[in-house]
Order: sequence, then structure tokens, then C-alpha cells
Amino acid sequence: MSKIDRIYVKNSRDELGRYPNWPVNQNISLGNIGYYHGRTAKFEWTTTLHDIGITITTVAPQAIMSELFTSSDSVSSEFHSASAKQPSHAKFTFTKSNSVVTQGFEMGHQQLPIDRLKHEILDGISKKTITWDYDWVIITELWVANGFTTLISGSSSSSSVISANNNGEKMFNIANFNLGLQVTRSKFMAYQGVAEHAVRPYFQIHRLTKDGKFKRYGAKSYFWSN
Repeated sequence: MSKIDRIYVKNSRDELGRYPNWPVNQNISLGNIGYYHGRTAKFEWTTTLHDIGITITTVAPQAIMSELFTSSDSVSSEFHSASAKQPSHAKFTFTKSNSVVTQGFEMGHQQLPIDRLKHEILDGISKKTITWDYDWVIITELWVANGFTTLISGSSSSSSVISANNNGEKMFNIANFNLGLQVTRSKFMAYQGVAEHAVRPYFQIHRLTKDGKFKRYGAKSYFWSN
């Protein structure tokens, strides 16, 4: 995993309290089980709750939202209405490298029932119906989006301009694929993924510890796995 990827994971974890799916179109699901390699900030998914014999009903997606996230103290944004010379557009200016802008379009959140999941795992360990690896982490929350945009700066003087066909309105969602979005100008950007369709941009994990605690990670809480 490159330096950019590690920074993206750290920014999302520490500022949003969740982990980004990278690449954003990677196929992940609630109940995925695997390892978190802390030094490289990389996840390795190896099995699922279903495969080891644990069936948990998923809570339906909640809270459709279109949140706009920017790394703190390093990103400024300007939205401009259409004019005779140019369409509506949003300009993002970065003052630090590896700073992040993300936005979801029609994004929802779903999760597993944590107390019941913990009980099922502990019960399976006690009855020896499952063999548990205490280095495992589980995807217990998942964000799903019909559209998602990610911008990552490559220097302290990066910028990106996204244009939209939105009938001249000033504000628009930079992940709404219905608006014919496109990057029309950029400078020193490390990554630009605009209005990627039907993706799962974020997730949250829990880990069972040897003393029976079921710990949630994120927001500057982290661990080194194998």
C-alpha cells in the first residue's frame, strides 16, 4: 500500500471514526472477517461470519445522506454558478499534501446487532463449534453509496475543479452522477475518482479480545495486528 493510501486510511479513521474501503470499488460486506495489518494500514479479508457458522440478521440501510468531508485545516472549497463562459463548478484548494475530500450521493449506513453478535461468537467459542482467531477483525458497519467522489492532494499547492450540468444552480453534490460531472482543471493531485457508481466507501470494525471484550475501532483508536 502506498503512502497516499495509508494517509487516506488514517485521515478517515481519525477524523470520521471509520475506515475507507480502498479501492472504493472493492467488494466488501457486513460480516467479512480478516486481518488488519497496522504498519501498512491494509486489510486482508479471509472469511465471513456465515462461512464459520454464525448467522446474524442485517439491519437495513439507514440515514440516506450526502455528507461532504474535507481534511481539517487544509482544504477550502468554492462553488460557482454557471456563467456565459463556464458551467457550474466546485473548486477545491489544498494547503497540505495527502489531504482528502470525499462526498457520497444517496449514501446509507447499515450495521450488525453488536450485542447479539458478541453473544453468538462467545457462545460458539465456549461450545467449541467455532475456532476463533483473536487477531481477526469483523466488518460490523457498512456505508453504501450510489455515487462517491474522492480527491486526494499530492502537494501543498494542489487544486481540483469539478464541473456540473445542474441547470445553473450554485451548490451541487460532487458525487451525483446525474449531473454529468467531470474534472475540468486540476494541479498536483494524487488521486481523483469522481462519481464512482454503486460502491461501499466506508466500514467499521470490531475485534474480540482474549478477555471477552468486543472492541470497536476508529477515531484515533487503533491496534497493530499480525
